[in-house]
Amino acid sequence: MTYIDTMPSTAAMTDKDRRVILGASLGTIFEFYDFFLIGLLATEIARHSSPA
Repeated sequence: MTYIDTMPSTAAMTDKDRRVILGASLGTIFEFYDFFLIGLLATEIARHSSPA
C-alpha cells in the first residue's frame, strides 16, 4: 500500500500577494472606522442638518 498525498503543494506567498493582503486589510479597517465614526456622530449630524 502506498501513501497518497491528498493536499497539493503550493508555492510560497510572493511579495505581491503580501501587498494585496495588506492593502485589502487596511481598506477594510479604514472602512469600518468610517462607519464607526458616522454611527457615533449620526445624532449630531441629524440635529444640525434638520430644521428644528
